[in-house]
Amino acid sequence: MYLGQAVELAEKEDLFEHPLHPYTQALMQAVPIPDPREQDQCKVLEGEIPSPMDLPSGCPFCARCKKALAICKEIRPQMAETADGHQVACHLYTDGGKQ
Repeated sequence: MYLGQAVELAEKEDLFEHPLHPYTQALMQAVPIPDPREQDQCKVLEGEIPSPMDLPSGCPFCARCKKALAICKEIRPQMAETADGHQVACHLYTDGGKQ
């Protein structure tokens, strides 16, 4: 979930092995690594977090997404099934990403 909006639904194993939404991917990259020599590889999201009280018209995550498309700023993506039981709300995985 991002700002109260579900962005990805999948079985636990599938979600951890194949995260699709850029926010889910960022969450997985933020998991602490127990080896101190590798901890500097943790990536921090950049960009402003929109107000949950005044969400943008498009994707709430697009201001922080390095993969954002023009459509992301205009239209909020709807949850769509990409594989058996795996759903994601991202234009990269819907017809919106093919424009």
